Amino acid sequence: MAAFARVRLVMLSGVACSILAACGADGVASPGEGVIVIPAPTPTPTPTPTPTPTPPATVTPAANCPTIAGADQLANLGTISGPGGEWRNCGFPTRFNSTTAIPKVAGVIYSLPGRVDVGTDQGATSTNNVVTLTIDPGVTIFGATGVSFLAVNRGNRIDAVGTPTQPIIFTGRGNVVGSANDQTSQLWGGVVLLGRAPITDCLAPGATPGTAACERDTEGTSNALYGGAQPADNSGRMSYVQIRYSGFILSAASELQGLTPSGVGSNTQLDHIQIHNSSDDGIEVFAAAST
Repeated sequence: MAAFARVRLVMLSGVACSILAACGADGVASPGEGVIVIPAPTPTPTPTPTPTPTPPATVTPAANCPTIAGADQLANLGTISGPGGEWRNCGFPTRFNSTTAIPKVAGVIYSLPGRVDVGTDQGATSTNNVVTLTIDPGVTIFGATGVSFLAVNRGNRIDAVGTPTQPIIFTGRGNVVGSANDQTSQLWGGVVLLGRAPITDCLAPGATPGTAACERDTEGTSNALYGGAQPADNSGRMSYVQIRYSGFILSAASELQGLTPSGVGSNTQLDHIQIHNSSDDGIEVFAAAST
């Protein structure tokens, strides 16, 4: 709380200073007092504003998509252009069936063609972890359509660890091509983490809350099950990640969030995550184990 108090104090101080600076001496004179300057100063001429130059496009597309380990290869979807330049658009497969590392490559941007699964659902009673999707710092991934989202299934993991200067970015196509603005949202779905921790809202009638029989489907999806009986389950780690323009409405009153941790266990690590312009919630947690 002390850290929040310090931040609040700094923010309030900054606001106060900006108010005073905007008003100037004349604006804060007490009633009945005049501010007289002798001799009268020569007015300072108003400078002519200099237009902000448009930064030149600096990105040029890579010749090809990188080759990744395993049978699940990237699709070369040509190039995509935006204000920052032109990238080689490398589409993810619809499912990663084996452990895969997504490298940071100059001139390459990655895309989600629709729903992309990390592994297959290992069920509520499984204890092993099968597939890990590793994403290098500085990688950008965009949802190609509104229904695009990344689902990390039970018994599989994500390892998306960026840095303060090289965050991992998940965004929508409009952000890449330059059509997104401050009112934009719902360009794509979001990131869904599915874990095997105990939950209480059971899909099956009569299932006992907190047991492996108690599981549920993620809001607005199908076959995106979460829940189990492992409080310390581990869905991986996300750190220094930006998730932009998410929250596509899949059906009436059912939309994805920027990040949806569902039944994730206490060994899952989430920190330094920024959600920008999600249509509903930035992060919505469904029955996650307490830490």
